[in-house]
Amino acid sequence: MRLTLNWAVDENQEAFGLYRMKLHNLREDEAGVYLIWYEGIDSDVGSFQLDTGQGIFKDRFQEHREDPEIKECKTDPYRMLYGEVKVTFACVKKRYRNGIESYLADMLDLKGTPGKAYPEATWIEVNLPEFLPQFEQDGETE
Repeated sequence: MRLTLNWAVDENQEAFGLYRMKLHNLREDEAGVYLIWYEGIDSDVGSFQLDTGQGIFKDRFQEHREDPEIKECKTDPYRMLYGEVKVTFACVKKRYRNGIESYLADMLDLKGTPGKAYPEATWIEVNLPEFLPQFEQDGETE
């Protein structure tokens, strides 16, 4: 199975800044799958995937704002100056979320990351956002 997702963008047609987005603008029942990453502003500051997940966006994004690993990207002076934590999301019916999250975690090499758990489900392939940067793998850009 393959689904085409409509990944959310801000008014500039870019991913949202996790710490800049106004969570109160999200509906209480708005839910689906999402991607969170750190995006460096140039080739000297690499971009890397932080997480993928599912659920009610407003609740999940507030939780991720408090995640120590993600918070470090906001509080580290170098990363603060040269990049930003980004997020995009797509509304998806609950019955598809485990398969999509499993697919995204595998495609972005997140499975096996200490402290992270992703569903073991039959993949549901989806399109990745066009604006997703190339991520570093083991210190090297793909």
